[in-house]
Amino acid sequence: MSAYNKNPEEGAINIDLKLARQREGKPFEWPNILELNKLMADYSAGKTVLDIGCGTGATALYMSENAQKVVAIEPDQKTLSWAKQNRSRENIEYLPLYTDDLDSSYDGSFDLITAVDVIEHIEDYYPFISDCTRLLKEDGSLVITSPNRNRDRSPRLKPAYRYHVQEFSSGELYFLFNTFFSRVELYGLRDVYNRKSVIPIDVNSKIHTTIMVCKEMRRRV
Repeated sequence: MSAYNKNPEEGAINIDLKLARQREGKPFEWPNILELNKLMADYSAGKTVLDIGCGTGATALYMSENAQKVVAIEPDQKTLSWAKQNRSRENIEYLPLYTDDLDSSYDGSFDLITAVDVIEHIEDYYPFISDCTRLLKEDGSLVITSPNRNRDRSPRLKPAYRYHVQEFSSGELYFLFNTFFSRVELYGLRDVYNRKSVIPIDVNSKIHTTIMVCKEMRRRV
């Protein structure tokens, strides 16, 4: 059996890729990703939300329409500056990913934590999980989306997209996060361009993108 091969972590390139794509006459935001951004807003009504890896702020902007507050964090300063300038609202606070502003005073503060297509970009994802469990309320929810490694006829042995360090099957995500949450629900979109087409899936799913909702935290990491 062939081993799975990762790509090297290349760091944040979000805004540069999007601006280059726009210059070529292509969408600034991919339509299928926008549907995932909009889907996060369906979970956020009345909640205090942390959006990890907010990129250019699309998810934060959609969630801010109904959320009480959105704290959006992003490692790339250039991308974060663009989001602040173009997608700001009174109830959105943009912060660098590594910041003293999210110190222990924020522990257990958020009703909802979202991460749209983030985990596949991370080499060492344990600190990511640790931050999620530290910052989430005991009765809060963590919602993660990620491309399904098993979305093709044959399982991928290396991410085709160079900026994805590693990709996960629905089952791999389930069993990883089930260690930290006693309730892990898996969903997918029958139509990646329509967030209303969401359906429950299982660990063997080959649907394009996994949407994982984690609740009832077992323990903080």
